[in-house]
Amino acid sequence: MPQRNGLISQLGRKCPRFHNHFSAAQKWVKAGYWYSGSDFPISDINSALFTHLICAFANVNSSTYELSIPPNSEQNFSIFTASSSARTLQL
Repeated sequence: MPQRNGLISQLGRKCPRFHNHFSAAQKWVKAGYWYSGSDFPISDINSALFTHLICAFANVNSSTYELSIPPNSEQNFSIFTASSSARTLQL
């Protein structure tokens, strides 16, 4: 059984967003990453912990560099998008 702690991780821990006005207060990004091939259920993602949710992955055509979602991942991407869009992520 895969380790659940390794499937959702915070990227960059707390990285400031780039601002042109350095005197302004900085906001922090807390990013969560979900791999579409994992056994970690999408419903277990606590989006309240993150400002950004990222999911992966796509296939790359080596001739055209066109991206495509693997057919076996299409449903998971749809569920991820619907689940994360249904929640309001505050920055």
